[in-house]
Amino acid sequence: MRNLILIICILFFYTSCTKTRELNDYEVNFMPYKSGEELVFVNTSNEKVDTIFIKKIERYIPDGPMVYFNETIAAIDKNDRQIVRVSAGYGKYSESYLSIKGLDGRHSLKEISEKPVIEFETQNLSFDDVVIIEAKNKQSDTNKVIKVHWSKSKGIVQYVDVENGTWQILNQQSSERN
Repeated sequence: MRNLILIICILFFYTSCTKTRELNDYEVNFMPYKSGEELVFVNTSNEKVDTIFIKKIERYIPDGPMVYFNETIAAIDKNDRQIVRVSAGYGKYSESYLSIKGLDGRHSLKEISEKPVIEFETQNLSFDDVVIIEAKNKQSDTNKVIKVHWSKSKGIVQYVDVENGTWQILNQQSSERN
């Protein structure tokens, strides 16, 4: 009988401490990409072109040894790497955040929303909803990207890579590939 009571208490404690927070509609809107999109960037100094193919968008709740399991939505490229991730955070009082591959830090959606919005033009496109997101630690050896121009409706429209300079979006289109 004692063992049964102990097991029930442990199960009650475990289930009451585990809390999942899902992304709300406002937070989900920070993920502008769709499966099958191609993002074509051009280097502004040497005219080299780089293409990122968004293979899929994953929406999931991570598993692991955490007490709090919060929802994440991620744009995955053709090499199965996360390019952009929006997360409901983790821990009891965490804030939702945006992560961009190569850009140091987790960037609070609240802070991004409070940044001044600018108009921004590339060679072929114009945007009126751009905010500038900078690396949390620009001196890090592991981070190549130090600044991203982020369109609230289209995602990355320009980034500055410490090794290769500035890259601007040349084209963003849906692909027929699946």
